[in-house]
Amino acid sequence: MKSVFRGLSAKLALALLAVGALTSCYEKAELDNQSGNIPAAKYYIQGNVSSAKTGAALQASVTVGSLVQSVNSDGYYITEDLTKDGTYKVSAVMKDYLDAVKTVTLPYTAEGGVCIASADFALNGADAAAEKAEEKTPTSKDDIDEDAIKNLIGQDFSGIDGIQYDFYDGGAKVVIPVPTSAAVGESLPITVPYYEGFASTITPDMDNLTKAVTEGQVWVASAEAELNMNYGLKNIGMTYVLEGVLGKSINGYKVTITFTIQTLKFFGKSGQVTYQATWKVEPTYESHDSHDSHDSHDSHDNHNGHGGSNGAGGGTSIGE
Repeated sequence: MKSVFRGLSAKLALALLAVGALTSCYEKAELDNQSGNIPAAKYYIQGNVSSAKTGAALQASVTVGSLVQSVNSDGYYITEDLTKDGTYKVSAVMKDYLDAVKTVTLPYTAEGGVCIASADFALNGADAAAEKAEEKTPTSKDDIDEDAIKNLIGQDFSGIDGIQYDFYDGGAKVVIPVPTSAAVGESLPITVPYYEGFASTITPDMDNLTKAVTEGQVWVASAEAELNMNYGLKNIGMTYVLEGVLGKSINGYKVTITFTIQTLKFFGKSGQVTYQATWKVEPTYESHDSHDSHDSHDSHDNHNGHGGSNGAGGGTSIGE
């Protein structure tokens, strides 16, 4: 597939390869679904645990709901046993650090798709005097900088038409339809934008640079502690394999990204923070009966009058 994306980094969490969901290459015999049934959606919660002070990776104890997660030496973890959408409590605990808890919600995802929520933790030392936000509220829809979100998505999905934006109090939902094609029964590897960290309307260097420590640096550091997240919204890219299904072809997929947009107030100064809440990809499958599927791969042998007719045999699509 010819890439229509720009600005993707090569970062890919290797732990995801262990569960067989995310990979940059694949073996057709292993990944193609020969049953003819579209597989159930996959749900994951993933994240990184680090020190808020030094940025070093931490092998904390992470729990998702009642499931204890393994955290590798890079501070990375991913769930492997989530089977449905819903709201999950995620906690990170480590000796000599303050406990941290987040609540994440995985939205319903159509069959054949994947949904991921991020829960990163930048833990403060037990002796840290982290400044708590004086206010922490959803940003009003009227106060959201819609152009900032549109510019971000427009840059990373260059060349894609029909992008839909839904702005509401406290967030934004972006739906990106991506046309593509795969042969009947074959899987399709894709790479699409995926964001980590947070952006802020208050920047570390927004104040007098002659100061040893600027007010902006203090504000952003306080936001990092409040959110347990690192400053800087970065597109790290995500690679995924849409599973092939016997008798069906993939003729496109839909990427849905939701952003949380909050207003935080520290030291009497208010600013907006924006970060990715959830990310999901849902493929559209088109059905073909076995006769047409055979002929589509053997167009030179069309004496039976059906060769190359990809549209025959239905055209059922699965989507949200």
